[in-house]
Amino acid sequence: MINIENTAVQLKGYVADKNSGAIKQIFEDNRVVDMASVLSELNSTEIIFIFRCLDRNTEAQLFTYMEDDKQEELISGLTGQQLSSVLEDVATDDIVDIMTEEATEDIEKM
Repeated sequence: MINIENTAVQLKGYVADKNSGAIKQIFEDNRVVDMASVLSELNSTEIIFIFRCLDRNTEAQLFTYMEDDKQEELISGLTGQQLSSVLEDVATDDIVDIMTEEATEDIEKM
């Protein structure tokens, strides 16, 4: 079982150091659902940096497991093209669920 607080501290350090290799490794070593819980401890700037380090499949899986408020922060913080890349591999029913909860400007971006 992953220690959410310790892993969050590790990720914050990797983000501060811009250590994308370590970020990728920590995601490879842990379950995506657990890592989504870790992201709840990070701010939107840190989450956006982490998403830029990950492959599209991991991004999509991670996004679907994230808490609604963190999804909203990520949607607001990404450009339309970045968001499109994240959502490209997200299941359609998950996208519909997300869209029912988002603000109009975020839906237009999606």
